[in-house]
Amino acid sequence: MRGETAAGLAKRRAVMGGILRSTRQRLGWTQKAVADRARVTVPFLSDLELGKRSVSPKRLHALATALSLSWKDYVKLFQLRQRLPPEAERRMLIRPDLW
Repeated sequence: MRGETAAGLAKRRAVMGGILRSTRQRLGWTQKAVADRARVTVPFLSDLELGKRSVSPKRLHALATALSLSWKDYVKLFQLRQRLPPEAERRMLIRPDLW
């Protein structure tokens, strides 16, 4: 995001990673199990959980689906990923297949 500090970005990534990790752990799944379901690599998922990487909307949707996240948590992850204008957010949430 324009004008965002490195600290702000790091904080958002850490929160997003924490949501992914806590959901995975609550389900009792390994990183490999989630990575396989979402079709991402284990190192990629590990970096996300640690707040070291950003994620594309398409991969975020795949992870949310793999973890069976509620819409509330999915929207929270999407907003943490990158803040978009409200109209664009609505379009992307309605039609994730267009990502």
